[in-house]
Amino acid sequence: MFYQMAKYAVVPFVWLVFQKASCAVIKNDGQEDQLLAVVTLFRHGDRAPTKSFPNDPYFNESYWPMGHGQLTDAGKKRMYELGKWLRKRYGSFLQEEYSPKDIYVRSTDRDRCLMSAYAVLAGLFPPKGSLLWNKDLQWQPIPVHTVPIDKDEVLSMRKKCQKYINLFEKTMISDYVKKITSKFYDFFNCVARYTGWGDVDISHVAKLQTNLDVYSSYNRSFIPPWSKFLDNKVLEYLAAINHQRSTLTPALKRLLTGPFWSNLLAHFDNVVNNVDGTPKFLMLSAHDTTIVSILNCVDAYDFSPPNFGATLIWEMRKNCDGVYYINLFYKKSETQVERMRLGEHGLNCEYKDFKNLLQPLVVDGYDWEEECEDVTHISRPRPEKKPFFV
Repeated sequence: MFYQMAKYAVVPFVWLVFQKASCAVIKNDGQEDQLLAVVTLFRHGDRAPTKSFPNDPYFNESYWPMGHGQLTDAGKKRMYELGKWLRKRYGSFLQEEYSPKDIYVRSTDRDRCLMSAYAVLAGLFPPKGSLLWNKDLQWQPIPVHTVPIDKDEVLSMRKKCQKYINLFEKTMISDYVKKITSKFYDFFNCVARYTGWGDVDISHVAKLQTNLDVYSSYNRSFIPPWSKFLDNKVLEYLAAINHQRSTLTPALKRLLTGPFWSNLLAHFDNVVNNVDGTPKFLMLSAHDTTIVSILNCVDAYDFSPPNFGATLIWEMRKNCDGVYYINLFYKKSETQVERMRLGEHGLNCEYKDFKNLLQPLVVDGYDWEEECEDVTHISRPRPEKKPFFV
């Protein structure tokens, strides 16, 4: 997608973390390799708008009885269908009966993400047999774990990191951002005129793109007539740039996503080492910004804003020679699933190489605290390293 959008491109302000790294490719010999673990990370389902432009007559909460930012009926259905899709894909791997030994679910502490996780679980684990506790209700309660937004550096990635804030602010006055502002000056002015915003930058364009997507899902009559005069490709491209800028440099990537990668690898290490109590299925419910940040860190972001319900899937397998390897899939929509490349030869990536690829990004919670406070030593004991599902 990025290369197809070349006519809109500016000089990219990115560093390819994996340009010199590669994975050893595991070639199957026709035998079915053993699936050991699955990790899914999805964007929540369709929601009501959280913010809008000044001239929007439909932002009034009277049009959104579920409340601003909350999951809509379409969002509930989408995520329920995702659960059914996961059941079909992993039916032979994940038993039909829910067991806390098999699956652990974590969500960011936003209603729409928590509700999305519950909807996915409803599709993934419809009660049957002895688990059918209410004949009038095809649903069973399954726990979803969360951490307050301001204390969560792993999944919501919103815990305060002053060093990250300082670096991000410097990036925003970089030549990269200035070139975007200059190149799309007329487009920004057009958006300002239609929406009633004053000075418009890419963050405003991203909000507009999201709202148009929300209205398209909920009630197309809410879409303003003037939107047809905006180049939708430019709109989506600028929204994608806005999502990407939080991980624009290696330092930003490490500080924003490092704890996530640290926990992910800790989980896979536990699978490899057969640590007692390690679930084989990990489900994470988050946001479009989460997915973009993760994809951008492995140079797999295609500069297309993630759809509602978009899902990343990591699968760990072991072949007949006892070699562990990873595949990453991106379910962009109900019908589109892509296997992503990791590094130069990233299909069936040997796990030890997968870890090496991520090493520039990985930082555990203790070291992250030190780096965020920009000090060389903090006088407190280092806690035992554990994955985030413990």
